[in-house]
Amino acid sequence: MGESGDQEGLAAGSRGSGNEAYAPGAATVLQIGHVSGDVVNTSALGLQAGAGPAEPPRQVPAPPASFVDRILDLAWLSNVIPDPEQSPRIVVLEGLGGVGKRSAVRRWAHRVPRDRFPGGHLYVDCAAHGAGAGEGTADVSGMLGACLRAYRVDPRFLPSLRDRAGEFRTRTSSAPVLVVVENATEPAQVRALVPACPGSLVLVTTSADLRELLMNGARFRELGGLDDASATELLEEVCGPERIAAGPGGAADLVRWCAGLPIAVAVLAARLAGTSSLTVAELAAELADEARRLSGLALGGEVTVSAVFTSAYEGLPEPARRLYRLLGTLPCVDASPATVAAVAGLEERHVRAGLDALVTAHLAEFRGKGRYGLHELARLHARERARDEDDAGSREAALRTLVSRYVVRAAFADRAVMGPRARVADHRVLLAGHEDPFTGPDSRDKALAWLNSERANFVPVSEAAAAAGWNADTWQLAEALTGYYYNRRHLSDWVTVSGTGALAARACGNTEAEARVRMTVSRAYTDLGDLGRARAELDAAAALADGSGNAALQASCWEFRGRYLDAADPSSSFDAYQRSYELNMTAGEQRGAALALYFAGAALETAGQHEQALETLGRALGLLRDAGDGRMAGRALIAIGSAQASLGREGEAAASLQEALGLVSGLHYEAQAREALAGIAEKSGDRAAARDHLREAARIYGSTGHPRAAEIAARLGDGSEPS
Repeated sequence: MGESGDQEGLAAGSRGSGNEAYAPGAATVLQIGHVSGDVVNTSALGLQAGAGPAEPPRQVPAPPASFVDRILDLAWLSNVIPDPEQSPRIVVLEGLGGVGKRSAVRRWAHRVPRDRFPGGHLYVDCAAHGAGAGEGTADVSGMLGACLRAYRVDPRFLPSLRDRAGEFRTRTSSAPVLVVVENATEPAQVRALVPACPGSLVLVTTSADLRELLMNGARFRELGGLDDASATELLEEVCGPERIAAGPGGAADLVRWCAGLPIAVAVLAARLAGTSSLTVAELAAELADEARRLSGLALGGEVTVSAVFTSAYEGLPEPARRLYRLLGTLPCVDASPATVAAVAGLEERHVRAGLDALVTAHLAEFRGKGRYGLHELARLHARERARDEDDAGSREAALRTLVSRYVVRAAFADRAVMGPRARVADHRVLLAGHEDPFTGPDSRDKALAWLNSERANFVPVSEAAAAAGWNADTWQLAEALTGYYYNRRHLSDWVTVSGTGALAARACGNTEAEARVRMTVSRAYTDLGDLGRARAELDAAAALADGSGNAALQASCWEFRGRYLDAADPSSSFDAYQRSYELNMTAGEQRGAALALYFAGAALETAGQHEQALETLGRALGLLRDAGDGRMAGRALIAIGSAQASLGREGEAAASLQEALGLVSGLHYEAQAREALAGIAEKSGDRAAARDHLREAARIYGSTGHPRAAEIAARLGDGSEPS
């Protein structure tokens, strides 16, 4: 739902000037709790005879002219209307201020047939009666007085809250009534306005926590943001489709930066509509700068959108405010309570309570699997609050703690996933004094689970560390994540993190670290098909390795050059692996020599030299098993299975590949084993098994964004049989 100028929550604390409930001697302002009371004899209070209205009241304001989407939300509201014989029902539409709750309710109220609520449509804006003006205070008596006035009852003759509550029930007892209650902040405000007649409905909008109303049988629905198509439609409704079509790329950016918040879309639409000289592209360029975005989402100098978040923020207790500011400071897409607790120096249970408070205030989202994240615009607001309320030293300390935590945990995870392998970072120093979180027989699975859960944060954390000038942390994080990217193949992330890491290694003069990061990222470029960039990274790494005089590092460069040549010039790759093997033996690197043998054997298999490939791969497998490297032993078995299948030894091949699955399950390489098994199954005539293996391979490739996913999916999706 979208609307022009709907500024929910901005009027909190204002009181209607014409509300006689505030006249001396008539209004009763109280600390709200449970409102109750008996029906009273109104004639004894001097009510006018025949005060009932000739026509039932229809007080709900008209919906905005610009309104889009919300089809599902409106349908849900229609489905929860109580039957005429049912007890009155409370329905609460909750969400962040400015998300369009009021507009959705008003649109629904004006669409519902009038004969469904023959007792009338009442309307109360709690903000006009003090809701939000102070903690826990609101003029419930004034709200009841306003409703009774709609029935032509003079509130001057109802001096007490109990009298008004009783008269309200009397006046709403004969026919079903719809009561729209906007900006409610306390359950008592809603309970006081429940009509007496069966079939009645109290429809509430709120940004507060009203879950206590569940005890009264209330139904809740959270209103989320608009999707991109609906937000674009709202822009077009206000500005005209021609204006938006003239800058399609900029319009898409505007919609994205509004993060689905209708009030933000409406503000930008109004800015465009009000200034003919302002183009969509110019407005998009202005908002591209995050530091200017919230100020750009304003009209007439009023920080309209920012006020939505400020209102919600000021209603939080200080511990939750602190966590809000902290989340705005940290360069994380989302975070676990454990991470936030470590950075904040708090107990995790207290952090969970604070994060849940942010979710209740609709400033944060619970994103499943124990992770929390701020809404996009809330993140910018939280960052502003942190800059204004927290000193620079505490913000830097929080970032430093976060970066160090990621570097250490990524290094432990690298060790659990990759086992013994060449690293530039000295883990004896880096991990000293830290407890390993990935221990036990399932250490690799634990490590991969953590890496998967934190994946979205690795790029922004790496970039934040580099921007802070913490170069050692930056390249160590890049090196530690290499093993994850080997096994999960998130190629774009790999390129970004490694590029940042290589520059950081150069900045602190660590030649070996720069060479290591550059040679490994050549694999990502090769998989992406960018062989020119892969070659450039390898050439730079080789020059650094040669200058270092480190034979083991030079051997690694030759190994990666062989991997590049497998794609660029397969006839030359075997020589590169042979050179790598020789240098590794010179350096006493048995595992490195085993890797060179494995890749050489794979190259021989690709070249059709199956017998020689099997002999070389067998030697590699033995060395890898001796080294305790199960992951690489699994890869060797995949290559052995492929060679056996090429020689017509399908039974042996299937056995090798099945053994490999047990070693590489859950890794990128499982997809390779599945593809090979699909070929064997197809050859034996078991097409169903072949398709099952290919589907699983496509799923694994797809989970990492690997290009092979689309190729396999195309084979499976067009009706063709696997071959």
